[in-house]
Amino acid sequence: MSITAISKSVADRLNAALPNSGDEPCSIGEGARFIGFVEQSTGTNIWSFLMEYCRSLEGGDAERAQNLFLNRPDVQVEFASRLVDHALGLTPGYFPLAELIPPYTAHGGDFASDRLGEFADGAGRLMFADAWATREQELGRTYPGENLYDIAPDTPDEAILEGARLCGCYEAANRQPIHKLFELACIAEYGSMEAWEAAEEAGDDDLPDFEHFSNDLAFMALGAGVSWFDDRKKFDLVRVGFEYAEEAGLDDPEPADASEMSL
Repeated sequence: MSITAISKSVADRLNAALPNSGDEPCSIGEGARFIGFVEQSTGTNIWSFLMEYCRSLEGGDAERAQNLFLNRPDVQVEFASRLVDHALGLTPGYFPLAELIPPYTAHGGDFASDRLGEFADGAGRLMFADAWATREQELGRTYPGENLYDIAPDTPDEAILEGARLCGCYEAANRQPIHKLFELACIAEYGSMEAWEAAEEAGDDDLPDFEHFSNDLAFMALGAGVSWFDDRKKFDLVRVGFEYAEEAGLDDPEPADASEMSL
């Protein structure tokens, strides 16, 4: 099982459950965002949640539940569907932890063109580059004088889904969509969104942009590196903790460029 597979199951159910979803379908990124939303709301990762669901189906029998978890992809699809139906208020989910999930509003639309997509790209890139750099260090590879964010391999799809999952975590913790959180950051810095837009039109070099916002929020969630508040004014933000999936794009530990590598 993977974040990709379960995100697709969630997206498929969102599209089936939401009116007019055929015009602006929810993407697999929306599915990952939903998973992060559920994880933050319940305080447990999606795989532990799925295991609890399997135990409930098997009357608490751990061995049979493990068999469902590992060998029955149809159970994962059913689990995703029941989560979505519960969060959308369609059918109450009478299974472990379901009561902790608040109502959910889907973004819909084109994942690549909205703020969810931008956040997923920026945060996913940062977390992948950070995980890749750690792997490289463990393998004895260093890149003196290089910006690892820039020289890391292309961001894999799994890492972008991790960025979308982090987006859902922040939105659940703050009860606001990610673009509203960015607006709060801009208002704190400039006093109003109109002032921020005027600064953008004037080409202000110090203008906070969404890419840096997503990068810094990812660093903050990982508990390492820079914070948005290191050089920006504070606004009300509930921080989250996040564990980047180790397998997300790190299957091939090849160096970025052997000519740049120092052993």
